[in-house]
Amino acid sequence: MNYKKLTFEEIMQDKILYYDKEVESACYNICYTLKIDNMPGYDSNYYYELVDNKFVKKQIADNLKLEISDRIFEPQNIEKFKNNNHNVLFVYSGKILKGIVHFADYNRNIVLKRIQDDVLNFELNLREFLVLKGKTIYDIIKFYEDSISKENKERILNHYERRLNFFKNKEKEINSLGEFQLCELSDLMDYCNSSFSNKIFKFENHEDFDFKIGNHIIGPLRNVVMHGKNPIEKDIFSSIFSIESLIKFHRSLEILKYYNSKLEELIYTNEDYQLSVKLENQNKLKIIHEHHPRALKYFIGY
Repeated sequence: MNYKKLTFEEIMQDKILYYDKEVESACYNICYTLKIDNMPGYDSNYYYELVDNKFVKKQIADNLKLEISDRIFEPQNIEKFKNNNHNVLFVYSGKILKGIVHFADYNRNIVLKRIQDDVLNFELNLREFLVLKGKTIYDIIKFYEDSISKENKERILNHYERRLNFFKNKEKEINSLGEFQLCELSDLMDYCNSSFSNKIFKFENHEDFDFKIGNHIIGPLRNVVMHGKNPIEKDIFSSIFSIESLIKFHRSLEILKYYNSKLEELIYTNEDYQLSVKLENQNKLKIIHEHHPRALKYFIGY
């Protein structure tokens, strides 16, 4: 997935503000404004931490260091933030300090854009899976009709009725657009996880979340990244970014990756999909055989 490829070079702050004894009052103000408690020294080896309102020189230990090429979502790097009392880490290229990263930097646009691509890919895979299983948008409509007849909770019932009315008012678009084009991701996930579809693609329990079911984890994740909201939130009382929100964000991405991997496996092993791959490959081989070497270069860049 795209989010797994992100490195600290892409999210770090490379415009470094260094501690300087000669303008120490400015350093105090910067720390208070940014709600940080340390600044790096000029030499790439030390940082200056505010202790009892005084800057104390300390060596930058290995557990505070990251390499510029390190992946931002590797578990060991998340752990470094979790175990770090300062909420910032120092990013190096070899022995040279190249940048500073705060876990709030996971809110950067480049992170959201990569995850947007991953969520879209998951949705496209879910659509393809349903098509391979012979399902159509009319199965979604029937699911809502069936759910309305059985649902007692007013809030959920209202949601089902809104979605059903939406589809019934889009008959022309349904007949002209590609399969499931009018469906939202929540339509597809709710249908797949329902008894109506015999749980054609089941979302499992994830007990470390407020919402226990997988489709209630991916849905909010989609809403966050698609609407450009900050996944790393501030604590209501302290107004300081919450490390817990980073941990939860990372966990939700792992769940997205888990379900997408399951989908890709189901798609790849489907007989119809395998047949389409086989026929396409045979056609390429025939063209390459008849027009080698130009055709070979066209297909694989040889």
